[in-house]
Amino acid sequence: MAKITRYNGDLKAFSSAAAGTERTVFGELSQSDDLTAQITAEFLRGWGIVAPFENPSLQDFNAAMYTHGQLLSYLHQAGLAEYNASQEFFLGSVTQFDGALYISTAAGNIGNQPDTSPSSWRDPAHLKANIASPNFTGIPTAPTAAAGTDTEQIASTEFVQGEIATVVSSIAETAVGKAEIYYMGQF
Repeated sequence: MAKITRYNGDLKAFSSAAAGTERTVFGELSQSDDLTAQITAEFLRGWGIVAPFENPSLQDFNAAMYTHGQLLSYLHQAGLAEYNASQEFFLGSVTQFDGALYISTAAGNIGNQPDTSPSSWRDPAHLKANIASPNFTGIPTAPTAAAGTDTEQIASTEFVQGEIATVVSSIAETAVGKAEIYYMGQF
């Protein structure tokens, strides 16, 4: 299946412009535009509320489509669902909390607030390189290691030049070294 192109506009729910009692809360006679009010026991039961050989009402069709449309509209607006303590999140589920993204590290993750439950969530923003060291903007820089450092840390050009100067200086102390440096045009 090809990628569906996002609706270009402010996505409104089906029957959001219904007049009068054309749309009620699913299975009920009351009206509400509140999404939470739409998720009733009747909504969860679905068309089981209609007796065999009866037709669902216009209002119930509109209520069902409105509720699903509101859920889609919310996702278009939010981009990613906000964390809710009642929602079950699966391993790898992504949510947002206080403007930050979190990835669930547990299956059946319910009631574990992302910012206070590090064993259940990880913040992918913390997976990035530390911008304080080294600096990756413009010409990348790194701290200069102490002379003689022999580790796997990054070597700056300043460190390399210092090590070369040390080696050249020690070679220059020997007669053979002086001849080699002279030959290379460095004397």
